[in-house]
Amino acid sequence: MKLATSSIQNYDIIRELSHQECKKTVLARDNKTQTLVILKLVQFNPNFHWSDLKLFEREAQVLMTLNHPAIPKHKDYFETEIDGIHSFVLVQSYLEADSLEALIKSGRRFSEKEVMSIAQQLLAILSYLHQQTPPVTHRDIKPGNILLADSVSSQTSEQSDGPDNSVYLVDFGAVHTPLTKEQGTITIVGSYGYIPLEVFMGRAIPASDLYSLGMTLIHLITGIHPADILQVDGKIQLHDPVISDISPRLIRWLGRMTHPYLDKRFESAEAALRALVDEDSAGSYAQYTQSADSLVRISQQRDRLEIEIYQRPVSDPVLYKSLNFVIIGLCVASLAIAFGVSFPNTFSVLFFPLLPLAGIGISIMFDIPRIIFSGTWNQILQRFQARYRQVISIDRQTGIRTGTARKGKKAVRWKRKTSAFHAIDLLAYNPGYSFNSYVHCGQRERARHKTVLPTFSIHAGSTKYEIGHGHLSTAEFWQIGEVISQFTGLEVQTIYPTPVVVPQLEATCGC
Repeated sequence: MKLATSSIQNYDIIRELSHQECKKTVLARDNKTQTLVILKLVQFNPNFHWSDLKLFEREAQVLMTLNHPAIPKHKDYFETEIDGIHSFVLVQSYLEADSLEALIKSGRRFSEKEVMSIAQQLLAILSYLHQQTPPVTHRDIKPGNILLADSVSSQTSEQSDGPDNSVYLVDFGAVHTPLTKEQGTITIVGSYGYIPLEVFMGRAIPASDLYSLGMTLIHLITGIHPADILQVDGKIQLHDPVISDISPRLIRWLGRMTHPYLDKRFESAEAALRALVDEDSAGSYAQYTQSADSLVRISQQRDRLEIEIYQRPVSDPVLYKSLNFVIIGLCVASLAIAFGVSFPNTFSVLFFPLLPLAGIGISIMFDIPRIIFSGTWNQILQRFQARYRQVISIDRQTGIRTGTARKGKKAVRWKRKTSAFHAIDLLAYNPGYSFNSYVHCGQRERARHKTVLPTFSIHAGSTKYEIGHGHLSTAEFWQIGEVISQFTGLEVQTIYPTPVVVPQLEATCGC
């Protein structure tokens, strides 16, 4: 990298801001322009590492290409001697604002409205960085690298052009682009608690900045360092009573920002910003498209999700055999009674041999209309399906409840037991399974085939709500799980219950 011809004599040192091993940051005044600037230095002292110089040069190169009012502007970069120590100096514009880390240490707590405002401004900055060619990943977003001005009037005249900003993103010493990919040994940069898993694996991408930003916002609104907040399977648990004052909407948004899996996070800073500020995308009325033969109907409003599950129509052969069996039984019983009353002496001799013939004849008699009038028969079948449908309502205000509604009717008969929305703590899917239970019958071992039907359940404390027990397809269960997961911000857990075998059944066949 080409160095400028400037020297440290062009700047008057005012005070030291930070000092870490071979790196130092000071506040200075430019003797030519009489403006305040920031000097960042890397010195060849005993603590020097070549990786420090590599990151330092990278920051200078990237800042030269950036032009955003909320990002420090590159001023100069030169090599010089300071107190007999060879040093590299990067000169940046000075932003008059306090770091969020300093404000947190002073005891300041941020309201949800303030956090959302900070998030919107930072997402706009990240959107600018990630849209560069190649994309620029900051890699070290944390409260210490974010500055907050009390008012936009605190901006220097040099930063006054462009849109007003009260939030600034600084310290690009860990910046990463695809052109600066580390070769060989991976350099892990960032701060513990704010770094996503993929960074530890040497894969820093724009979505990594979203994770770090989400953790930073959690720190602001809770006052708790992310490393000290309970995590389960890498996911921050934001349902603790200490942070119960956070709105469910922001909890869901933060949960998606800080999800450990990349495919579960927002795909870009723009998408995260839209989800945060766009009221319509946050839950306005939505009617999900389903196929005509689907048993699931889903409708969603801003604060309410309603799912209707219809019973699967009884199949043609099953219904036919059931009806045929009942009708044949009634007809044969009627004939037996009539024959026995009319000819009591010959009843036992003549009637029983006629029973099989009578059954076959009646079966054929009822099968002919079904074959001829197949279209009408299918319509009759539809009328025999279940007369009730299951309805599940999840409302952010009134909570969750289930009920039933008659076929063709809108009125729902709700159950009295309901749970608050914030009490929902688990979404569980049991895909179902089959197994053989072996019992001993004397000298033989007999297998009894058993089946556990698939089901989806919502758990709110000790209350369990089962949805679509048994008769839904895997795709329909998956659709229900995805919709409820997005609405509640909880991830669906696949659970395989252990089969319960009664000990007494193992000792005898029961016959």
